[in-house]
Amino acid sequence: MRNTLHRLRCTVGVVLSICLVLAMLVPFSAACPFTDVSRNDVGVRDYFDAINWISDNGYMTGTSPGVFSPNSAVTRAMAITVIWRYAGQPNPTISSCPFTDVSPSGYYYNAMLWGYENEIVMGVTATMFCPNNSITHEQIMTFLWRYAKKEIGGGPLYYYDDISSCGDISNVSPSAYTAMRWAVSNGLVLLASPTSNLYPQAIIVRKQLAIFVNRYSSNVDGITMAERYQFANAAARFESGKPSINYRMITQNQLSGLISKLEATSNNQAITAIQAFRLTPWGGACFGMSLTCILDQLGKIAFNEGMSQNCSTMHDVLNLRYYSNPKHIAVVDSENGYNFAKAESAIHYCHFLQKLLSTNPSLVTANGGRIYPGQTSGNGISSFVASRRHCAITLFCYAWQETDASGHQNTYSHAVVVYGHPYSITNGYRYSVYDPSAPNITVWLNVNLSSHTFSLSNNSSITPYQADYVQNFGFLNAYDIDGDGNNVG
Repeated sequence: MRNTLHRLRCTVGVVLSICLVLAMLVPFSAACPFTDVSRNDVGVRDYFDAINWISDNGYMTGTSPGVFSPNSAVTRAMAITVIWRYAGQPNPTISSCPFTDVSPSGYYYNAMLWGYENEIVMGVTATMFCPNNSITHEQIMTFLWRYAKKEIGGGPLYYYDDISSCGDISNVSPSAYTAMRWAVSNGLVLLASPTSNLYPQAIIVRKQLAIFVNRYSSNVDGITMAERYQFANAAARFESGKPSINYRMITQNQLSGLISKLEATSNNQAITAIQAFRLTPWGGACFGMSLTCILDQLGKIAFNEGMSQNCSTMHDVLNLRYYSNPKHIAVVDSENGYNFAKAESAIHYCHFLQKLLSTNPSLVTANGGRIYPGQTSGNGISSFVASRRHCAITLFCYAWQETDASGHQNTYSHAVVVYGHPYSITNGYRYSVYDPSAPNITVWLNVNLSSHTFSLSNNSSITPYQADYVQNFGFLNAYDIDGDGNNVG
């Protein structure tokens, strides 16, 4: 997570960088710090991860120690402060305030000045800001829409949906219409159907603000450089990649925890596959690297906070071979007592979940889909394009075959993260990609709706025969990936 301000989640134990320690029982992070936020609370369940994410990053704090107040109304001052924090707390360039009801001592003062000078938020009148006024659904979407226009420097925003058929479209203010259409198109507002209500005049509450900003981060900004690893998916970066080690390093606590969760779901096939996979020669961890970036972005885990030290972003996590560096937490592997980085254990924990999906293909189809290039209906390219029209962040795994020098045909696979809105190209679309094997270059997933094929811009020489994609990750709650013990089945 970005964690640009301060960390609110309590860490478990104190780890000295000069010591080797056994991994904590908690896989990725400690539990949610708020007593009034629980995944078991039906009214908060859908907002739980977003609240974790927004508090971990310091964009929102509690209303008092240990209290988040998820159902309290959001004020104008609060809304612009959260957006300002998300933007990195930029200093305003103006020093004079036009509003008579704003005090320079207010917690929101710099945020308000910055928002005002960038036309993200206006006054209620020429001289009144009304910082304590509650804001509506359409107002927060207008703030975020204006911020998006500023963030991309005047470039085109993505508009897909026509919201004119929404049941309460007449309640949308003319000045907010475009912002609401943008919000629906980018998946900030989710509609069950084109005729669903927008509730534009409804007062929003704190849990909603958390999920709106998280969706903005995931769907509009996606996996930025700060949210991806600085090191590539390569043997030279992993202790597991050493020629002398032919298994994927994972601590005993993490391995046992994963196995016990699989046993609880009677997933014996996945257990067998993981145990065998763990002891095979290292062939990369692209799936684990991609999945940890997604789960961190969605607030399901707090990777850089829980698996390293003094790392404010995912990008701060160092090369895993540097496990003795103070930024790493050194642990002991589950096989032979080798020392390595706890972050590597966490990556492999998620990497093993590839076997969960491969042994349970229904999990893929229930939470995403499968593509067969060349197929024009059913599991075709067009179904993937349709599934991403609202910019959901996507785990994309594709497979291809190559013939070696001996004439043997070998199968290979690779996992990447697809994010952001589609860009129109000849006969199809292209999508932004984070490829853990090429973390510092621009990569595109190119989809051809004429030939019903796809290709990766940095790997265009191969011909994939299949791809699986996953966009809904709630099924992982059963495996307690964040270690908070606060789950629903």
